[in-house]
Amino acid sequence: MAKKLIQKGYIDDEIAELTELEIEEIRKIRKELVS
Repeated sequence: MAKKLIQKGYIDDEIAELTELEIEEIRKIRKELVS
């Protein structure tokens, strides 16, 4: 779910609220998508 939100352009803080993931986790996912 976090990947979809990242692709839709949500910022990390918004994703953290919506998915209850830690910011650190979101940044890891974001890096994986970029590479």
